[in-house]
Amino acid sequence: MKKLVVWILAACLVLTGAAWVAIASWSGMEQRFEALEPPAPSPTQVHWAEVETQEMKDWIHGQGVARAVRRRHLTFEVPGRVVELGHAVREGARVSGPEDGQKGQLIARLDDADHIEALRIADTGLTQAERNVDMAKAQLRQSQSTEKLWRTRLERAQALLDKKVISQQKYDEATAELEVAIANVAASEAQVVAREAGVLAAQNEVSRARRNLERAKIHAPWDGVIARLNIREGKYVLPEEMSSRSEADMTATFPVTLLDMSAFKIEVEVPMHRRNNLQEGSPAQILRDGDVEPLTAHIHAVAPILSPNSRTVRVTLRTDDNDPGLIDGELVRAKILRVARQVPAIPVEALLYHDNQAKVLIVDRDTRTVDERLVSTGIREDTMIEAVDGLQPGDVVVTKGRHRLLPGDQVELLDPEATQ
Repeated sequence: MKKLVVWILAACLVLTGAAWVAIASWSGMEQRFEALEPPAPSPTQVHWAEVETQEMKDWIHGQGVARAVRRRHLTFEVPGRVVELGHAVREGARVSGPEDGQKGQLIARLDDADHIEALRIADTGLTQAERNVDMAKAQLRQSQSTEKLWRTRLERAQALLDKKVISQQKYDEATAELEVAIANVAASEAQVVAREAGVLAAQNEVSRARRNLERAKIHAPWDGVIARLNIREGKYVLPEEMSSRSEADMTATFPVTLLDMSAFKIEVEVPMHRRNNLQEGSPAQILRDGDVEPLTAHIHAVAPILSPNSRTVRVTLRTDDNDPGLIDGELVRAKILRVARQVPAIPVEALLYHDNQAKVLIVDRDTRTVDERLVSTGIREDTMIEAVDGLQPGDVVVTKGRHRLLPGDQVELLDPEATQ
């Protein structure tokens, strides 16, 4: 019995020691396992932006060719050889138009000796026609005097016939003489009318000769710049060689192309669904390659029909600045303001897309955790875009670092100044 108790106690002691050894071993292993676990991840540093209400402008972008609003292709209206170009006339030179009732600056002149001679002959013919009228009127006055004389004689003959002083034959002779005088007056009046018609014909001939003389010259119709000069001294010009089939043909064949560089127009084709809210006077901008500041412009006209080939709407812009420095025929970019309104806006770089659906990562200000939020977008202007729905002013969205985040991750918002 005593031996059994001893064995039991010994077994208990052995088990107790083993238990202590096992507990000690497990505690050491647990510490080693805890040392092997990775540390908790630190919050991801991200750039961010706050949703703000601001004015957004819906611009329609397009391009077109700048053309001077006022342009004129000038030519001679009679054939001839060029004998004179105006003072300092060359491409790019400025010429002045009519002033104080005087003609505009002379640009070019044909050999007009024949026209000057024709005008001299026409003037001589007019002078002779006017003299003929004077002679016819003098003849008319003489005929009228004769008629008056014979009318008085007839009255006396009538009185003498009544008193039986003269015979009936004498009275009849006086009557015949009066009838001849009346006929002479009618003939003289007809002669005056014919001679006056001759004066009109001579005046028309003088006017024609003067027009031909002027048609042999090209004067500036208004202040402008010579854009193209296709003539030189000694060249023979034929008006029938000028082609009016297109603007390019006219520029290439007409002697002079004159431009008014103070105002330009640009025609832009706008998609039909973007035509709404476009009206005369709406602001626009013209952008040239290399220019920092755009040129201001406005809508001058909106076509009420669709262009047959492109099914778009033609919108004509005009520049606001005087002498904007454009080149006729230059291809420029245009921005037309369709609408402007106050809307919640976020940076474009905050957007993520999945299956063509836009979303953003929004940050909870209290927990600094992120979550996905679907958004609908609207107007885009430069680097900002309208958030139509899904966001409210004051919400915080991630702009940079969003591709390294998943919903529920914690973030550290970088100081905006440090970010810059």
